[in-house]
This record gives sequence, C-alpha cells and structure tokens, in this order.
Amino acid sequence: MAVNITEEDIIIDILSRLPVKSLMRFKCVSKRWRSLISDPHFAKLHLQRLILENITPSQKIIKSNPLQTIDYEALDSDEVKNHVLVESHDLGKDEPWGLAGSCHGLVSLAVDDGFLVYNPTTKESRKLPGSDLLAEHEFFHGFGYSSTTDDYKIVQGAFFKANDGSKECVLEIFLLRSGSWRRVPSKDVPKLDGAGIYLNGSVHWIVNRGIGSRTEQAIIPFGLATETFEEAIPIPKVEAYTQSKNIVFQMDVSEMILFNPEDGTYKNYPIEEDDNVESAIYVETLVSPHVGHEP
Repeated sequence: MAVNITEEDIIIDILSRLPVKSLMRFKCVSKRWRSLISDPHFAKLHLQRLILENITPSQKIIKSNPLQTIDYEALDSDEVKNHVLVESHDLGKDEPWGLAGSCHGLVSLAVDDGFLVYNPTTKESRKLPGSDLLAEHEFFHGFGYSSTTDDYKIVQGAFFKANDGSKECVLEIFLLRSGSWRRVPSKDVPKLDGAGIYLNGSVHWIVNRGIGSRTEQAIIPFGLATETFEEAIPIPKVEAYTQSKNIVFQMDVSEMILFNPEDGTYKNYPIEEDDNVESAIYVETLVSPHVGHEP
C-alpha cells in the first residue's frame, strides 16, 4: 500500500535534523514555520532523532555564580587563546545559587525559594512552587527524565537528626506535568550530598564507602521510574569529552583545563568566578520547561 507523503511531512523531516540555533532563526521564515518549530510535538521529535539516530548535538557547560554557558568544544580551536567562550544568562530576581542537574537540554537551577527549570538555548524558564523541606546541611538534589511516565522529575532530600541520635532522610519529588511536590518513602538512604548526574533514567551521586584505608568511592543511582535507590556501581574509567578526544577539567572556581591524554599537554583557561561555583553539561534542544503547563 502506497504511503501518502505530504510536503509538510518532508519539511518536518528536514527541519527535525537541524541544530536548534538554526531552528530558532527559521522561526522568522513564516508564521507556519514558527508554529511548527514551537510545537511541543516537534520538540519531542527533534529530541528523539538526536537520541535514536545518535546525532551528536552541540554540547555546552553551564556554570553558576555567575550563570554562564561555556562552549568547551571551542576550547579545541587554536583561535581560543586566553579565555573560554561564554554566554551570560540573566534571570533577574531568580538568580540561582546552584545547579540541580541537566537533562534533554533543560537545566534545573536552585534559587532562594525553590527551583527554576531553564532551557539555556531557547531562554524559556519556569519557576516551580516552593517546598516545605528545609535543611541547613546535608542536602542533595537531582533532575532527570522518566520514560515510563514521559515526565521530568526533580529529586531533593535532606538529612535530619532523629530523637535517638541517628540520621533520617526526608525525600521529595517534583513532577513537571502535575506541578506539585510529594514525599516518598526513604529508608536506608546513603550519605548523599550536592547535585546528582542524570543518565539512562537514573540520577547518580558519588559516595564514599568503607572505613579508614579501605574507603572507596562508588556511584549510587536513583531510578526515576521506580523512585528507589539502586545497587551501587563502581567508578568507571574517565572517557574523553570533546570531539578531538581531549578532556575538560574544572580545577576550581577560577580555572578550567583542557588536557590532551595522548601527549600529556594541557592548556589553562581562566573563567569568571565567584564563591561556590557548580557546573553541568547540557545539549541544545527545543524541549520546553513548561511540560504539561504550556504558558
């Protein structure tokens, strides 16, 4: 049976293969193209093509304090001499103090009264309602995607001292589609801290295990579908970041290093710094932070 392929089908197929920055410019071609590229279904198609066809999108580093994007692929260029290429982001009164993680081009930012989900490429942002979970110390958080519910989730937890002197964990999850927080059971939670890294349906934290000279590091995953902590896995060997097989290190709040593992050489790149800098890698996508709550 013949398949009827329309002109619009062909246009969508071509556009879904293009990088996001080109698509952002093509919104000006016509009202129809603007509507098509802005459609959440097209954004999902574009993301699925990146994932399923193993297309390498442009990847960037976003860092806090101040909030800036760092084009680390550009570090490989001989034209970059003294400073990394950066793009500043102004979120007004919602200036973040930390990063909770990144997933599918979205970045979760910790702000004074909660979280903000932001797409650094499209500049769309969404302020989330606050939670009643408060903790001055031993706080951890993460951000990722659950394919079983087609939803993005923020995980946050804090440790409190119980009446018997032991440490108890309170764990909360925010679902972007429902737009609300809820608490989940949390027994025998490992000692986690800071922001986790999302990969393959789970958020991962690095923890120290053992006592004294037998202490070793391991990765603790939290499955976003099951909403449970999974079995610890060993630390893998470091692989390259960049297309030329160089490795990017953030040494401290004021410096990044591009290391060439083949000849042992490295380059220093100063970065604008402040206290308590955090960073995360993100890819350029059209995914909107207004999942289930289109503005």
